[in-house]
Amino acid sequence: MKWKIKFFTSDAEAILGRLPEQIRIALTERASEIEYPSEVIVEMAIAIFLDSEALVFADCSQ
Repeated sequence: MKWKIKFFTSDAEAILGRLPEQIRIALTERASEIEYPSEVIVEMAIAIFLDSEALVFADCSQ
């Protein structure tokens, strides 16, 4: 059985709200720069932390 998990904006905002201010600001600024929603940026940050070969922010440049 495959699990399908949806990551909602409210979840991302809750995670961002618990991060140190400098990290929260950096992630939200990057989200604005590349025009991605906050939930995608949080998911990417977690993926990079867990897997060094994961998609990184530089891969999202336009």
